Amino acid sequence: MLAPEFLDALPRDERARWESDDLETLLERVVEEARAELPAIQLTDATFVRYLAARAAGAPTSWLLDLPAADLYLACACASGDSAAIAALEKRYFAPIEGIVRGKLDDTRAAEAMQRMREHLFVGERPHILDYSGRGELGKWLTITAVRAGLRVVRETKREYSLDDGAAGELVDASDVELAHLRTRYQPEFKQAFADAFAQLETRDRNLLRHSVLDGHGVDRIAELYAIHRSTASRWLAAARADLIKRTKAALRARLQVTPTELESILRVMAEQVDVTLEGILRQTRG
Repeated sequence: MLAPEFLDALPRDERARWESDDLETLLERVVEEARAELPAIQLTDATFVRYLAARAAGAPTSWLLDLPAADLYLACACASGDSAAIAALEKRYFAPIEGIVRGKLDDTRAAEAMQRMREHLFVGERPHILDYSGRGELGKWLTITAVRAGLRVVRETKREYSLDDGAAGELVDASDVELAHLRTRYQPEFKQAFADAFAQLETRDRNLLRHSVLDGHGVDRIAELYAIHRSTASRWLAAARADLIKRTKAALRARLQVTPTELESILRVMAEQVDVTLEGILRQTRG
């Protein structure tokens, strides 16, 4: 049975609104659709539906009717480290994305950007592919990741480039009118809450985020800078990001006076702006 697994993985305050006579049928349809498109990728039913539940909190219950089943199935398998899934994702999406990157950079920088994108997506204690929420097309979400990797390579080679919140945002799927409206409505509050949260971080945590996001340093380089083991560097960086998100949630909830469920919904809508907003704050506060 899929419905019990799905409901069990939801926050307690979300379960009641997702319970319905149709839930089992809907989940079976999503799993069937995903497997029909990706027959070579193997995931257990429980793994996939719990993955869906983690992305369903705050979403309208109609989400199960029109979510990108195959994209989410593929992302879930990649997050688990499935080499066949990673190969399938690269085969499906990377050629056109690399074409976009090579249209903006020379071959050497483009190759470096694509390699960094692979590491960001699939390597580490919490691979970035886990951040794909299924609110838009996976291809467009991956394109944003690649463009950001390219911009970091450019900065490191001392070439000037300016990226504002709208530049990368134009690549995000905005076909959903409701989501586009919510992004516009809450973006100023989100940016201010994010900036307030960043200012409250410990100095070391702010510097760790600068090294990772602005300088493009990996865990090994950060470990070298602080003379610590790479596992410690990874743990410090993850904790800094977690603290930033926790503080952002608190600041945003205080500004908007919304319920926890409403807050999670807003944060999911704004998720694709996190990296761009952080990058902007880091540039403004550097020095």
